[in-house]
Amino acid sequence: NPYDVATVNGNEALIVDAGANALLRVNNRGDVEVVATFPNVMASTANVKAILGCPEPFPGLPPELAELCGAPDEIPAQAVPTSVAVGPDGHYYVGELIGFPAPTNVSKVWRIEEGTSGADCETSSACSVVGTGFTSIIDLVFGPDGKLNVVELEGSSWLALEFAAFFGLPIALDDGAVTACSLDFSDCSVVADGLPIVTSVAFDKHGGMWATENALIPPLANVVNVTP
Repeated sequence: NPYDVATVNGNEALIVDAGANALLRVNNRGDVEVVATFPNVMASTANVKAILGCPEPFPGLPPELAELCGAPDEIPAQAVPTSVAVGPDGHYYVGELIGFPAPTNVSKVWRIEEGTSGADCETSSACSVVGTGFTSIIDLVFGPDGKLNVVELEGSSWLALEFAAFFGLPIALDDGAVTACSLDFSDCSVVADGLPIVTSVAFDKHGGMWATENALIPPLANVVNVTP
């Protein structure tokens, strides 16, 4: 599931594979190399239980969903990397969505050292977590000021959005947001919020920020200026 691409130079590109939980490097001859793989995490099930209305699940749920009210407090979750950007320092920055059970406030931004190959980020010193506390990261982009803009799809998690859309559950969605962080993540601030189903951000030549809204709802999808 190749999900995002960032150019490295005129001959290579980085690709995050959300299905393989990996960062890949591809050259202009089509050769593919694994740069890094991202580990599973133990994730709280509190969010999915809240989404389902536990301890008494919403009426009409399929039995396999209602049974999740009895799930353990934590279960393994995949990293699901969805975004990659090359920093002004030359290193590679990767954002996690975090798969089921879609916990909140635990998605991380990884920094992978420039030129890394074959790293297992569970043990390799070439990988480091530089930012955490995010929910369902869907995009990363460096702005003209050198700060990394972290795009969160939905404050209540991607799963809350999915269940509200496909099962009609009465879930209060928080909408998405963009947080701009310094390279070392010592300084982070929300620069845009209240963005429904935001999936991507880009900057124009004047430094203006543009974002997609309602990107998963074809009749409502839109691109809006969200310059702070």
